[in-house]
Amino acid sequence: MKRRTFLALMSLVLIGCMSDVQEVAEQAKGVGQPKQRIAVIGAGLAGLAAARELQAHGHAVVVVEARDRIGGRIWTSSAWPDLPLDLGASWIHGLDGNPL
Repeated sequence: MKRRTFLALMSLVLIGCMSDVQEVAEQAKGVGQPKQRIAVIGAGLAGLAAARELQAHGHAVVVVEARDRIGGRIWTSSAWPDLPLDLGASWIHGLDGNPL
């Protein structure tokens, strides 16, 4: 199994574990079940932040990612073993509202 595949799968497992911990904590406090079951498409920064916020508000969240890794446009290339190269998320798309 590739390292990136392993990390992506483990992140999904951890997200699932966090939802179980949240549910147990709510049950211990006497709070009802999660309000909604919500799917977040994309495990980039925005998707993970949205999932975290939704989960903090008591929703059951599942994050779905098409790639074999999380992070969206942010990732580190390991093409050269001695020189990791950070790529992505350096280009802001569009003209309207572009701070650059």
